[in-house]
Amino acid sequence: MGRKTALPVNLASALIGLLLLALFAVGISPVAARLGISTGAGIITSAHAAPGEKNAQNQPRLSPEATLEHARGELEKLEAAVSADQLAEDQLSELRQRVSEVSASIRGLIADLSPRVAALNAQLAQLGPRPAEGEPPEAEAAAREREARTRAVSELQATVNLAEAALVRANQVTTAINDHRREAFANEVFAHTYSILSPRLWIEAAAGIPESLSNGRRILSEWAEKAERHASEGVAWTSLLALLTWGGLWLLQRRFLPRMTLRSRDEMNPPRLRRASKAFGLMIGVSMPIIAAFTVVFVSLDAQGLTEGRMELVVVWLLFSGGFLVFMRALARALFAPAVPQWRLFPMEDETALLLYSTSLQLTVVILIGQIAQAIVAAVNADLAQVAVVEGISAFVVALVMFWALQKLRGRSKPVEDDFGPYVSSQPQIWTFIRVIAWLATLIIFAALLTGFIAFASFLVDQIVWFAMVVGLFFIISSLIDEVAVEMPKRNSRFSLLLQTSVGLRRRTLEQIGILFAGLTKLLLFAFGVMLILAPWGFESKEVFSFVQIIQNGFSIGEVRLSPALLVSAILAFAVTLAIGRMIQSWLSTRFLPSTGLDPGIRNSIATGVGYGTFFLAVGLASASLGLGLQRLAIVAGALSVGIGFGLQSIVNNFVSGLILLWERPIKVGDWVVVGPDEGYVKRINVRATEIETFDRATVIVPNSSLVSGTVSNWLHRDRMGRMIVSVGVTYAADPDQVRELMLECARANPNVLETPAPIVLLMAFENTMLRFELRCFLANVENRLTVSSELRFAVLRALRDRDLVPVRPMALEEWHTGRTTVSDGGALYSQDIHQGGDGTTR
Repeated sequence: MGRKTALPVNLASALIGLLLLALFAVGISPVAARLGISTGAGIITSAHAAPGEKNAQNQPRLSPEATLEHARGELEKLEAAVSADQLAEDQLSELRQRVSEVSASIRGLIADLSPRVAALNAQLAQLGPRPAEGEPPEAEAAAREREARTRAVSELQATVNLAEAALVRANQVTTAINDHRREAFANEVFAHTYSILSPRLWIEAAAGIPESLSNGRRILSEWAEKAERHASEGVAWTSLLALLTWGGLWLLQRRFLPRMTLRSRDEMNPPRLRRASKAFGLMIGVSMPIIAAFTVVFVSLDAQGLTEGRMELVVVWLLFSGGFLVFMRALARALFAPAVPQWRLFPMEDETALLLYSTSLQLTVVILIGQIAQAIVAAVNADLAQVAVVEGISAFVVALVMFWALQKLRGRSKPVEDDFGPYVSSQPQIWTFIRVIAWLATLIIFAALLTGFIAFASFLVDQIVWFAMVVGLFFIISSLIDEVAVEMPKRNSRFSLLLQTSVGLRRRTLEQIGILFAGLTKLLLFAFGVMLILAPWGFESKEVFSFVQIIQNGFSIGEVRLSPALLVSAILAFAVTLAIGRMIQSWLSTRFLPSTGLDPGIRNSIATGVGYGTFFLAVGLASASLGLGLQRLAIVAGALSVGIGFGLQSIVNNFVSGLILLWERPIKVGDWVVVGPDEGYVKRINVRATEIETFDRATVIVPNSSLVSGTVSNWLHRDRMGRMIVSVGVTYAADPDQVRELMLECARANPNVLETPAPIVLLMAFENTMLRFELRCFLANVENRLTVSSELRFAVLRALRDRDLVPVRPMALEEWHTGRTTVSDGGALYSQDIHQGGDGTTR
């Protein structure tokens, strides 16, 4: 009973975990925003709120000329602002936001005007060109209409051209801003200072300690005074709210969701679905209560103004560090399962898992302590030497921890070759790759510290835990997606059976849907994870969504403008036309053509021709939807002809040969043909090849060009009448006239043999022991040739035996050879194995 209810509980735990994770992302986003960290909530928000969307909704709608002029003015201001020196990161981000808004307004203008230009061009094409000199003049109304339309097209096209030029200008400004940001990022990260071992660095840092301590005491006392002034019921109430939040979630975890976080030691071999759901539930259920409490504390302090001023980073980093440490501990427990190895999602030795679990926690603690120390140094306005010392010490300790862990892993995996030969590692190759990357990162950190690139070493240290967190989250969530979407339909689970019975889907269809859903979800998850990993390197989600917006509004390739709407309309036109063509083809093949009494080959040719015609019609409609006229299609056809000349000759040759087969019909569906050594019925004439089914039920695929240019025997080309030959040998003592009459009587007695042309018997040869006669007759249906020939042989044999005219079987001529004997039977030779025993007998 417990196993039957485990699956819905796992699904419920996963859904609740996803809800808690979403709430965590929304709740932690204000804290992360204070720290400059790009979170999932921020990415999602920027995805839904396009740049300039709210401003565009609140502003009155301007004319196209006014909109373009306003955009060009904004671009001039932005170009002047970008050309200034020493722009900070927040200023560059603000400038890029403004450029995105201007670009969005320009793209909207182009999207509004392009259909109007196309409509006016279509009207001008309908009016036709002006009458040439010497031709009768056209009506005055038509001339006025053409002139008005031409003037309107010129004005709109000029506006579109100016807008496209402004869009190129905006892209250039965006490129300049990105260059400034990359340059500022490189200058900040790769700033060169003293080596961590340089005495001068430590002397300068020590000289500034008294001033930093004085500033720290002053700032702390000011913050404490401010906290005392705000120590009222509001602060006490918010603190109590944080405590109640933590207690409520803790009670939810312990009392109402025990299956979400508890991994039993007694369950020895849990299925992977339970392991993945438990890992996800443990990661969410354990960390969410404490993270929610820290978030409520932050919101309460922020409401009282206690997260402002120089203490802002210190308070925020203290709260964020507590929640992040709890989350990383829960993530490490979910991944490595140090106390319950049977619940681990991947194969790993227990000692290795325990070492990685403790190392991940140690690295997280050291890095968070370093971040808090850097926040304190920044709050007290310390000099650059003290900042470098704090960053260097934190990076050096992290590198030492990584070096110690890698050394222990190296010693634990030392091969033993005394008794069992060369050591072959059983670990997956990915672990070797991760170990190499970890060694490389450790050596780079040490080298950067020793050569004076302390900022780069500190930045690299911060990315280690961030990268590990993103990869761990991706692994757990992707494992859960695989088990729920891919593996569950393969099992006889209640969920799978429910879908099969209620929706009517087959099990294989469910598996395919699950695989597609899992692949798409993991692709989106991977893209989201890459954005999170690249966020600290200066990469923002706005860049991705601006690119998506460019694709959404459309882009030009030569004279053709493409957009998702045009592509969707072209795909729909092609699919609908092709579907209608298939329906017509099916109706012709199954309903109309069979009732006409036409030959099956003619019916197949008509149905295939309709299929080809609807396909080309679908291509034409799709091209028209994309704005590809006959002239542009001719250019494409010319390009294809070049490709045909180089590498598509065989394909086009077979295609044209297929059309010739359908038109001239030298062979058709249902014909009995002989192509080289193969013989059978034509089942289908395709675009490239023809399918022939042999009498052994094997399908032979013959290229159409071979049927057109080669030699083909068609038994049923004109009609079904055909001739057959039955060869018979009789003794020399037989009367030839009597034999001829006997064979003719057998032929006339068979109802399948035609009377006209009449059957004849010919004396063909004088052989060694017999006379060779041939009975030649015609059949109404040559497809019965094998059956009729067998019936005639039976009849002739009976008649010859009744009159004792069957020739005597000749004696076998034996030729003695070593190990083989050759037997001659009427001119036919065959071999037979012989064996000679030890007593001299042959057997």
